[in-house]
Amino acid sequence: MIEKEPSVTLANGEEIPQSQLAGFHARNAATMRTYQEKQAAKPQSEFCPFSSALNPVCRGDDCALHVKAGCALKFIFDRPPVVKSTQGKRCPISGQLCAPTCALGASGACVLTSI
Repeated sequence: MIEKEPSVTLANGEEIPQSQLAGFHARNAATMRTYQEKQAAKPQSEFCPFSSALNPVCRGDDCALHVKAGCALKFIFDRPPVVKSTQGKRCPISGQLCAPTCALGASGACVLTSI
C-alpha cells in the first residue's frame, strides 16, 4: 500500500503537498521583501489637507495651487515655520493628524505656522 503525502490547504483554498510548504513560505517572504523594497524606493507622494476637507474632487495637477515643486502655498512664506514640528498635532483644515507627507509640510512643520 502506497501512502499519500498529506496536503495543506492554504488561506486562498489552494492545496499543496506538506513537503512544499516551507518553499511556499520562502517564496512568499521573498515576494513581500521585494514589494516592500519597491515601495520604500518610491518617492513619497504628498497629500493635500484641502482635498479631504474643502474640495474632495480637486487633486494634484487639477489643483490651481499645484506647481511642479508641490503646493504653491508652501513657497509663499519667506520665513521658516515658527514651530519645529507639527507631526501628531491636528490640522485645522482637515482635522486629521499632521503627517510628514502633507503638501504643506516643511522639514516636519506646517508652513501655515509661518503666518
